[in-house]
Amino acid sequence: MNIGELRALVARADHKQAEGAHLEALLDYDTALREAPDDPMIWNNRGVALSSLGRLEEAISSYEKAAELRPGYWMAWFNLGKSLQRCGRLEEAIEKYDRSLELNSGHESAQNNKAVALRGLGRHEEALECYDGLLGQNPFYEYAWQNKGHLLIAMGIPEEARVCFEIAAMLDPAFGRPGGGRPGGARGSARRSAPKPSSEADEEEDEEMDARRNREAPPGGRKKGTGKR
Repeated sequence: MNIGELRALVARADHKQAEGAHLEALLDYDTALREAPDDPMIWNNRGVALSSLGRLEEAISSYEKAAELRPGYWMAWFNLGKSLQRCGRLEEAIEKYDRSLELNSGHESAQNNKAVALRGLGRHEEALECYDGLLGQNPFYEYAWQNKGHLLIAMGIPEEARVCFEIAAMLDPAFGRPGGGRPGGARGSARRSAPKPSSEADEEEDEEMDARRNREAPPGGRKKGTGKR
């Protein structure tokens, strides 16, 4: 397989994954990795396909391989954290989110997911600090307002929680409509409709595909880098 064919195969796999054909995408990624076993971006996107299929332990291994090949690859660390979180391995997930944030401090999904994991461990004050930092960075992040509201409910501060829910609904009216909501979140992930303040939210951001392939280097042969946006 020449470089052009390999590029086309990876592009086809990425397209299939984006269209929801996860198993077909996985088969193409596996074929590509036989040709370019040291390509961290293919390992990352393969992990997304595996996670989409519910094969979380395999996804974890794929993300670990991507991070091993490129230690500065923030997206692989974020995705690894998300799959660990979905497996209930919250302490490990937080560690991976922190690694991702060391490499890309402005990544909102990593901050949001870290706060969700902290809340899951009962570390409410740390989760609140995380949401406050995130909202200081982006006060228009409606999911963070909604999630902070649920956290404040859990902390027994309902009046402050209601303010958070009101801001979330102002930023996105779907949050104020029980039974309503958009078909997808602000970052493209499938989400349930926004609940009433007393119920749970679908709080976590999904894993991320890496579609920003370096056009100057072929799969398996690109330069080392930090992987930042």
